[in-house]
Amino acid sequence: MFNSTFARVVSEDEIGHFDYSILIIGSSGAGKSTLINTAVNLTFESDVKNLKVASKSSKYPNLSPGFDDGKAEMIYHQSQSFTMCSHFYKISCSETNYKTILLVDTPGISSTGGIQDDNGNTLEIMRAARLVSGFNAIFLVQRISDNKLTPHVKYSLYRISEVIPSLFEKSIILFVSYSTDKTPPIDEAEYGFPIKKTFYFNNSFFNFTQADYMTNKKLEKKQNKKLIKSKKRFCKLLSYVFKMNSEASTQYSELFIHHNSIMEKISEYNAHLENLQNLNQYRKYKKEIKITQWINTDYHSTICSKHNTLCHESCSLNFNNLTGTQFFNNCACMNMEKKCKTCGCFSEQHAHRRQKPVLRSLTITEILKYYSIPSYLKDDTIIDAIIKEKENEIIENLRRQEIIIKNVNPRYEISTLLSTCVNVLSLPINLEEKKRYESLLKSYRDK
Repeated sequence: MFNSTFARVVSEDEIGHFDYSILIIGSSGAGKSTLINTAVNLTFESDVKNLKVASKSSKYPNLSPGFDDGKAEMIYHQSQSFTMCSHFYKISCSETNYKTILLVDTPGISSTGGIQDDNGNTLEIMRAARLVSGFNAIFLVQRISDNKLTPHVKYSLYRISEVIPSLFEKSIILFVSYSTDKTPPIDEAEYGFPIKKTFYFNNSFFNFTQADYMTNKKLEKKQNKKLIKSKKRFCKLLSYVFKMNSEASTQYSELFIHHNSIMEKISEYNAHLENLQNLNQYRKYKKEIKITQWINTDYHSTICSKHNTLCHESCSLNFNNLTGTQFFNNCACMNMEKKCKTCGCFSEQHAHRRQKPVLRSLTITEILKYYSIPSYLKDDTIIDAIIKEKENEIIENLRRQEIIIKNVNPRYEISTLLSTCVNVLSLPINLEEKKRYESLLKSYRDK
């Protein structure tokens, strides 16, 4: 068999054959992309003066030939870069025994965009994982500086745990990145899922530019030693992965579908909650108030099931009311990256519906009828109780969805968090705590 050495990025439609596959997840700025760059430079036996760039960074903002998949990325020029999309890389060389390794780089959790970005990033990780037939390992990349269980780190680990289905709990390799001295990491018991193996990885050689190495021989020599050491460590890591069995990505498809269902229910909850809150606030003072209603149409439109938005009215594609497919890649609402120009979601979050949302003014009587609340009721206490009961019905629906998804990932708790916020906000709590829960609840409304 012909032995081939290569490293390149591949599109989602060109994943094709591979011998081993690794899903790379972790916090933003933890070093996932640097790990990809190290793997590529291992393949080409590069030194620090000739580093190949498969994933951009502030020091290396330009991709090397063969590594541009056309997906836009956001670069922050403050020592860190942040991956917005998933990227698929293939490498093969003597160190891999000329076996083809598929590496899937994903967006980081705890991004600068807050909970809203994290909601999107977790969904993107699930979406990318389901495109691959299976994985031998999941690399969880963590900064060594995140060595204390602060609220921020605890939150990051919780969000990361959302994208680890039960079948992959024995496939997690902790990859601790550092650029200075090593310090003890967080106790593995704090992760909430088992860690199969821990590896340390020095990524300091990407902290300096090519010009730095050209003009400083001492620095070049020092960092070349670190690069060689990191390459050897990565080879050792690959040898470990080669002994691991591949798990089919079926659970990622299930997780993606169930997660989308929950997002749809949350979107439904938010729309009704806003209407009910307006009803509560203005029913004593106004004869009419504005609410959002879905009205029937004699044509079909493309709708985002996650955000409950109208993305393309009167779509010319053949009718398709299924979510979870790539059918809507060809819809006019999609940009070159196959992301919706209206809501920012992928095809899988879209479906056709013969309805569209309309903001309209209705009388209080009409709104009460819309929500099956008897218009003859005058007792505010009874009306409030009915409205609260309708809110609880949606929460209970969320809980039922969550019971299903917990069979795939027992750590999934989105509806629990949402219902906690709703319940706590109805209690007499102090202003600071109220603001905290309102902020968390708002993050789910603003997805």
